[in-house]
Amino acid sequence: MLDRYLDLTIARDPTIATMPPAQSEVARAMKKATRRGDESYRRVATQCEREVSRGEYDCAMKAPSPNDWEACIE
Repeated sequence: MLDRYLDLTIARDPTIATMPPAQSEVARAMKKATRRGDESYRRVATQCEREVSRGEYDCAMKAPSPNDWEACIE
């Protein structure tokens, strides 16, 4: 679920949007790996496992934007 949020936020990065497809895929993967390595990511992942309902999860996975994703969890 958090990876979905990362995908949504990284997709909005204007630097990546202007890269050729092969380059943008590598840049996305690097940004995602960097964010996954953050302590805050691990902390939120643990919190999500304990507190997020199945309905919130399903909603977040279908969300078309970061704002919609966040609305599912609130």
